[in-house]
Amino acid sequence: MEKISLKQIILNEINNSEGWKSKGWIYDIAEQEGYSPETGARDARTLAEEGKILVSYYKSKRNKDLARYARIGESIPIPKKPQIVIRDGTAYMI
Repeated sequence: MEKISLKQIILNEINNSEGWKSKGWIYDIAEQEGYSPETGARDARTLAEEGKILVSYYKSKRNKDLARYARIGESIPIPKKPQIVIRDGTAYMI
């Protein structure tokens, strides 16, 4: 029986799920399969470079670039803008 590579496992998991998956999600898959989390992230990056999956980069709360991955055909998520509501002279961010 031939063992499936981590790269193929990640590709199958992304193609069989909807929405965008964070790099942390890739880390979890790699650890469950007995690989280093960084190996999983490296394989996901390789799949994106080969054009087999989509990658989108976004800024975190601490202004770091983070990656998220999705199957081909998913639309890029649009970040929600906070709304500011003024109640009794005090501004609240929703």
